[in-house]
Amino acid sequence: MTITDLDKPALMDLVQQQNERIAVLERQLRLLLRQKYQPSSEQLSEDQLALFEPESVPDVQTDPSTLEDDDTITVRRPQKRRGKWARCDDTLARHRIEYELPESERLCGCGETLVKIGETVTEQYEFIPAQYIVIEQVQHRYGCCACHAPSALKTAPKPLQILPKTNATVGLLAQIVTAKYVDGTPLHRQQAQHDRGGIYLPRNTMARWLIHLSDEVQPLLNLFEDSIRAGPYTHCDESPIQVLKEPDRDVSKSSWVWVRQGGLPGQDVVLYHYSPHRSSEVAKSLFKDYQGFVQCDGYAAYHCLETQGITLVGCMAHARRKFTDALKQLSRQEAIAKSKAATAIAYFKALYQIEADARDQSFTDDQRYQQRQDKAVPLLAEFKAWLEAQTVLPKSTLGKAIQYTLKQWPRLIRYCEHGFLDIDNNANERAIRPFATGRKNWMFADTPRGAQTNARFYSLIETCKFHGHEPYAYLKYLFKALPKATCVEDYEALLPWHLNVSTVREMVREI
Repeated sequence: MTITDLDKPALMDLVQQQNERIAVLERQLRLLLRQKYQPSSEQLSEDQLALFEPESVPDVQTDPSTLEDDDTITVRRPQKRRGKWARCDDTLARHRIEYELPESERLCGCGETLVKIGETVTEQYEFIPAQYIVIEQVQHRYGCCACHAPSALKTAPKPLQILPKTNATVGLLAQIVTAKYVDGTPLHRQQAQHDRGGIYLPRNTMARWLIHLSDEVQPLLNLFEDSIRAGPYTHCDESPIQVLKEPDRDVSKSSWVWVRQGGLPGQDVVLYHYSPHRSSEVAKSLFKDYQGFVQCDGYAAYHCLETQGITLVGCMAHARRKFTDALKQLSRQEAIAKSKAATAIAYFKALYQIEADARDQSFTDDQRYQQRQDKAVPLLAEFKAWLEAQTVLPKSTLGKAIQYTLKQWPRLIRYCEHGFLDIDNNANERAIRPFATGRKNWMFADTPRGAQTNARFYSLIETCKFHGHEPYAYLKYLFKALPKATCVEDYEALLPWHLNVSTVREMVREI
């Protein structure tokens, strides 16, 4: 049947379907252009939201009319934003340069000699380029000149080294690791930097060192794993990585880095895991024998965990992001009209305001739980009723956002059941950000073992940063101490939460 065979009602229905399809495509194109050429932030200003005149959303603030005579209202003073001027660490060395008046200028007009009454001090920051030196380790040998017995030969021992067959000190090794995994400097750029300093270090050599070093730190990562599995609450997310020489896989296919954040109280860890796949089998292996809460997005691979006795907690930020995308698709003409996406975002804003109030007042877990029960639960019930009442195109971005939110609803509202749960998975997304930044620089891993090495060092560095350590200082201290570790207790003593930050810095200066 051709279009000429259709009657008028059928033609009108066809035109209506095509118009709806065109509208969906226009919005998708508008979103893609915005993602490509405009900032990716989800934040929308008050003026932007005001354009949409969203439907009324209940105020979560305290109603003065409900207060008793003996109730008090705590008014928080707005925190003054810190300036962005340059500052320095108080522990930095200082070099004092003094400027004196010449003797001829120390005479007053009255004939008396001027005396010193004070001084004006200004500070400038100096940069001293990295300096390479060659350390000659001389081991003196002794023997008996009388009997020349071979058994009498003795050589002075030298300290154990983490990589005994290399000519790199722990300081150089720590610098290579820090440069790649903290500063995002690929090995070929590091090679050029070392060349300028007078040392030729091929990137293949540095890559080999990194792989061997990652094997040495694996016992600490095993203890990280123990903390994750013993903890009650874990965040999880995954991010792609390209591995060029993955066996039996096309180079264009992505491999994955899975990131977990959790652990026992006071023993928080960030643990990266490399896998060629993003399947549910990987999720099962990561959480084998785990019992607790796992916070993640709506990716289907996590759903199998619920059959293992694990409770999944949804991510409200993922749901909000889908409505933000729907809002960004609107043209100005559509924006001026009342927008359902803006109404949804207003609900999200009210929910996040409840969390912000609890955080600003330093609520305990029990207080946060009660706050959520009193304010968030009623608001969530109203939000769900509003979502279910909407009539939109199922294949539109807004329709997909509503469907996603309703499908994930039991997991999204689960954070209200306990005060220690977060409203979203943003903590884990922040943990992934250093990896994503580094990936933009070094772009890919050559081999699966190289990808595994990346995962190991990101785990170590992000965990040490979480506990306040400066990465270079911690790594240098760790590489010096690891050769002496012979039992579990020795490795436990080197965990970031067992080491004092100031002590590590002071000891590193002496190494």
